[in-house]
Amino acid sequence: MKKLRWIEEKCKAPECNYCTRVCPKGVLSIAGKELQYCTQCNPKYAVCVKACMNNALKIDKNGVIQVIPEKCDGCGACVSECKTRGIKLKKNKKGMKVSIKCDLCSSLKLSNPICVTFCPYNALEVYEVEEEISEAKKEHESEEFYEKQFEPHFIGEGKNIPTIRYREPLTPESIEKRFSASFSFGVLEFPPPGKDARLIDEYGRVKIFDVEDLGRIYCISFPKLFSDDWKLAEYVKHFTIMKVADDYLSAFLSPPEYFNMEMRLKALNKVKLIARDIINRLEPTLDPEKKESISEIVAVDTIGFGAIEYFWMRDRDNLEEIEIDHPLREILVYHRKHGRCITNLRFTSDRSFKKVMNAILRPLGKSLDMIHPVVDAQLPDGSRLHAQIAPASLTGATANIRLFGSDPWTYTKIMNAGTVDAELGAFLWMAIELKKSQIIITGAPATGKTSLLSSLLVFIPAGERVISVEEEINELRFYDKFINWIPLIGVYKERKDEALRRGEEISRLRTSMDQITNSLRMRPDRIVLGELRGSEARELFSGANWGISFMTTMHSKEVGTAVVKRIHGPPMKVPSDMLSMLDIIITLSTDVHKRRKVIQCSEVNWRSRGEIPDEVESMLGKNIPTKMRDQIWKEGDEVGFLNKLYEFNDKKGELDSVGQYQSKTLNKYAQSFNLTEEELRDEFKRRVHLLDYLAKNGITNFFDVGKVIHAYYDTPRNKREEFIPRIKSVLK
Repeated sequence: MKKLRWIEEKCKAPECNYCTRVCPKGVLSIAGKELQYCTQCNPKYAVCVKACMNNALKIDKNGVIQVIPEKCDGCGACVSECKTRGIKLKKNKKGMKVSIKCDLCSSLKLSNPICVTFCPYNALEVYEVEEEISEAKKEHESEEFYEKQFEPHFIGEGKNIPTIRYREPLTPESIEKRFSASFSFGVLEFPPPGKDARLIDEYGRVKIFDVEDLGRIYCISFPKLFSDDWKLAEYVKHFTIMKVADDYLSAFLSPPEYFNMEMRLKALNKVKLIARDIINRLEPTLDPEKKESISEIVAVDTIGFGAIEYFWMRDRDNLEEIEIDHPLREILVYHRKHGRCITNLRFTSDRSFKKVMNAILRPLGKSLDMIHPVVDAQLPDGSRLHAQIAPASLTGATANIRLFGSDPWTYTKIMNAGTVDAELGAFLWMAIELKKSQIIITGAPATGKTSLLSSLLVFIPAGERVISVEEEINELRFYDKFINWIPLIGVYKERKDEALRRGEEISRLRTSMDQITNSLRMRPDRIVLGELRGSEARELFSGANWGISFMTTMHSKEVGTAVVKRIHGPPMKVPSDMLSMLDIIITLSTDVHKRRKVIQCSEVNWRSRGEIPDEVESMLGKNIPTKMRDQIWKEGDEVGFLNKLYEFNDKKGELDSVGQYQSKTLNKYAQSFNLTEEELRDEFKRRVHLLDYLAKNGITNFFDVGKVIHAYYDTPRNKREEFIPRIKSVLK
């Protein structure tokens, strides 16, 4: 049996009180020059055990007396009987007094208690006492089973998997605990036992599984941590915080560096080394993999963003969004390749959720609290955070973080993802170069509308004056080395209306409608609107009538002329004489596997502009064939005909060129650049081959693609046949 011994001649108390500071239970104290501590009396004769009327003091298998908090009523009988003042009364989380005493840090299974390890003068030591403790062992081993409950367990998409209750032997494996309340996040066991899981992707520490009934699981690899490992992690975090606060406070992140990925990693590595050093002192024989994992968890939870750090700073180029439906449910992510996935990380409490959210918001001068239950913020790295707590969110705190990747989407990257192909890209490239095409990209939420729009901006010719307008958040990325780009931000209309109702100053509150009106006064060549929603549509189409082309996105699941009806009807209410400026509609969707696809690209031909083919015009006075009714829109004398150019073929799994009639865009291109039909065909093929070459050779970087496109523009038309062999020199 082990006992603690205080060596008085070595102790420097009361000048040194380090042992009382590091004691995790706070039961060591100094009276004058004497240390008051539990001497670990013989369990058979311990007065504290005999004095307790509630049997709240229990002898463990090592003969150490421990307090059972659930049985202790705080009467203080054990405290008054103890001659060495080794037991203290302290308030628990519920505010009730309970007894606390030294257990030689036995719950951590350390070779020495923490006070012994950290005493700078070696004035404390542990020694062995030969004592019969078979009765204690026997009592402990009789508790063969215990009941364990995970709640909530595994949450699937749209349904709760029932909580699992089970009984198992009391072994080191059975007392596995996946998280600690002292940390803001915990690690769940994924894929869950007993479920059929198929590994579909793996990179770095990330494994992605397809699990029956649950869908896709995004799993970050951690070594298996048991309850004693988490207990060790708690102490390591305690000492790490002390060390950081005492010696290193000014050495970590300043506000300007807070969201800089490189600086964050440096700061996290500093704290990780501190935590690793403390682990080596507390538990030098611990498995190296566990040492690495615990030190990383401590660093991330001390100065990082907890679980969010693993997604945001470690895998941001593969993820689009982090979704938190509830603090006690698994965090979800939206993967660029695999769609929405459940992860194996979750917050440990509502308080932990608020702590992490406010750690992100504090440098921006914002907070998430009862006064501000709803927060919208754009972070310096371009990411977007939206969070809500009660009373705004009825079922509990929730948040979405839209990640802004360090390497934005390019057209070739979207090609490699299977969303678009080179032929569609060549067509849109020529339409954008023409400067006379109004383009709308439609689709349901999370189908990739903004990503596709952003990828097309690289095709804008050099020298254009481009004004972009977005609401609250800046997501578009321009290759602005060759163009004159002016980004404008508008506030939500609801926010301005609320300010007007309160009589607040609104001179700084400009909606998208206001900013489009302003941009028309700035003589742009092109306007790029982040999203078309309401009355700003009339201003946008009005500018198109002036000769200012536009590109935008719109939320809509409709295909074909239904999109035209949406724009003509409320709340947009674009008159038919303005609506006839619309040229190209691109529609995106997702398949059953959440993969994004362009399902249709069409031109809109208008009667008032003399663009409707004669064959179609002849049908308008008669019965229109059923298969063509979704291609025709009529309002008074105005008629719009949807000429489908590209449509997704489900059987082939690719876009098909389905144009029944000639493309008005390509005809205008040939006229504008004085090309023959053969020259137009050759130019189109060259661009198809160029985009194919870039995608197949992995040239998907934002700046590399921009260099190539603008170098192509600078190459004389009669020398473009030789452009592809020169790409390597262009990228140098």
